Amino acid sequence: MIMSKCKRCGKCCECIVLNRDPDQIKETASREVKHSNFNFAYRNFIPITQEQAYQINPYLKEWKQSVQYFYTCRRFDKATRTCKVHSARPNTCSEFPWYGRKPIPQSLYSPECGYQEDLKNLGKEKELNIKESEMMRTLKKALRTDN
Repeated sequence: MIMSKCKRCGKCCECIVLNRDPDQIKETASREVKHSNFNFAYRNFIPITQEQAYQINPYLKEWKQSVQYFYTCRRFDKATRTCKVHSARPNTCSEFPWYGRKPIPQSLYSPECGYQEDLKNLGKEKELNIKESEMMRTLKKALRTDN
């Protein structure tokens, strides 16, 4: 269960890591509707080098992804550390970092990220699921012996 909230540090907007290069983004954007995620990325994500990305966010050095392309977003306001189009941002931004999936550590851009709490909760959720499974087995066993 996702419980935590964004602390609005801006690290995920200041340096974006994708598994698509600028040409792939452009090509995909050309086949999608005007207000799609890839069109937003094509219009707003500016490629930066790995060295620039690591200067912006040294924490990214710890990531173990094989293919990485780095970008910064032209809609990110460095002074306020917020998005200039926050209320109209696409779901590639608004659903970050989990996109409806279970939390994974490689998705976070900072050890101080507000979503770190979800990783802690994920461990607790697993413990609860294991205990629940054990209780169900015990209950089923008890029901079988009662018959």
